Amino acid sequence: MSVLSSDVVSGSAVGLRGRLWQLTAAELREAAVSASAEILRLEAIRVAVVDELSMRPDDQVIASRGVGAWLAANTMLQVRDGKKIAALGAALRPFPAVAARFDCGD
Repeated sequence: MSVLSSDVVSGSAVGLRGRLWQLTAAELREAAVSASAEILRLEAIRVAVVDELSMRPDDQVIASRGVGAWLAANTMLQVRDGKKIAALGAALRPFPAVAARFDCGD
């Protein structure tokens, strides 16, 4: 990936559209694929962190009536989406092979 297209994915979103015109079509496609991979990586991290928080809730999580509702209250997610994220983490617990692959970065 060129320096400019890697900056698109790893840099700030401030002024991003003003910089995109400098990329070729191939660089735009590469940036789109890289951004999608980064989103998946971050979603996996969010599932793991939210699941850990659900097993060790603090006063804020308990006062929010669960980690899913707490996540929604502190992000732009809807409550149902926060609860889905929490449920996914709980559903993955019985699958140590999945957890092992996650821990290896896969």
